[in-house]
Amino acid sequence: MLQFTLSPRVGSIKVVLVEDDPLVRDTTRRLLACEADIDLLGEAENGQAALDLVQRLRPAVLLLDHGLPGMTGLDVLYQLHAAGDAPRVLIYTGHVCAKLAHLALHSGADGFLAKIDAPRVLAQAVRTVARGETYISPCIRDQVMRRSFKHTASPRHVRLTQQDMQVLRLLADGASIQAIGRHLHISERTVHNRIDTIRAILGVESREEAIAWAAACGFSSFGKVPTTEHGNA
Repeated sequence: MLQFTLSPRVGSIKVVLVEDDPLVRDTTRRLLACEADIDLLGEAENGQAALDLVQRLRPAVLLLDHGLPGMTGLDVLYQLHAAGDAPRVLIYTGHVCAKLAHLALHSGADGFLAKIDAPRVLAQAVRTVARGETYISPCIRDQVMRRSFKHTASPRHVRLTQQDMQVLRLLADGASIQAIGRHLHISERTVHNRIDTIRAILGVESREEAIAWAAACGFSSFGKVPTTEHGNA
């Protein structure tokens, strides 16, 4: 965990970068250093360090990699929202996937930036989310917008909860309804209700489609759950 700007400029956009790849951190740092209205306060390499740095530095914008070791970027996002003090969050990822962008926005992110677009639009993306607006990376913007129009029944303000994501991860790992209930200490009826919510928000018709979403976005649970049950599996 690194802290940089001890005396940020008055009126600048204060940013914290969370990225585990040192080369990407270096490139991103150089891009932000060219902007007179953006100050990089610090950097973190993992989710826990990110949470600590946000609490200490109180940035306006968190530039948050999704593919972190341990906690994913969305796990960090959920914890920030649970604490009630989340900055504007711009998911920053090499995973160019409209489904992941859709999921991130429905999980409370303020924007989604693919690293391939960063050299051209990083500063613009930071400024956009700092203003309270939503930013979507140019390389997938049309796909995300088409998906949003297609699924107008699930507006942006309807969010997947951390428990929803836990259920989705466990389903993707092949866990049965019973196993998920035991693992999360909830009833089977609650598991079914969470799955119905996930389907509605993602705009999919079946549990299998929801699982396909999880696979496409690179999600898996932190530990395998036994899947020996049948019937509701």
